[in-house]
Amino acid sequence: MIKKLFIGFFFLLLTIVLILVITVYRAPASLVSVGLDYAKEQQLLPPQAPKISISEFSGTIWSGSAAEISIDINNTQLNLGELSWQLHPLPLLDQVLSITLNLQSLDHQLDAVLNLFPDGEISVNNAEGFFPVS
Repeated sequence: MIKKLFIGFFFLLLTIVLILVITVYRAPASLVSVGLDYAKEQQLLPPQAPKISISEFSGTIWSGSAAEISIDINNTQLNLGELSWQLHPLPLLDQVLSITLNLQSLDHQLDAVLNLFPDGEISVNNAEGFFPVS
């Protein structure tokens, strides 16, 4: 009897864990916007950080894209074009957010790996691209 209860409890727990994993894995890319809003509300971003606007999400938080991203720097709107990203799950175990970014528009392109560390340090690796000089 106890063995049957244990097996039933084990399968129930396994089912709940699988549902949670699938839910996180399939989380929509639009949650990025929710995360940015939360970071602003909780003042997790520095006060001098530019305002970021992102629209038309597709994909998941792990691998997604946004049709348009723009930033506001000193009341000047700068359209950065289309953004796509790939979030790497393994560095999360070390509390590092590692994201491969691709930003492109008609006149510019940027590919880079962005790492955000728990102490607030940010590193940019393997950055390459082109921007107009004027």
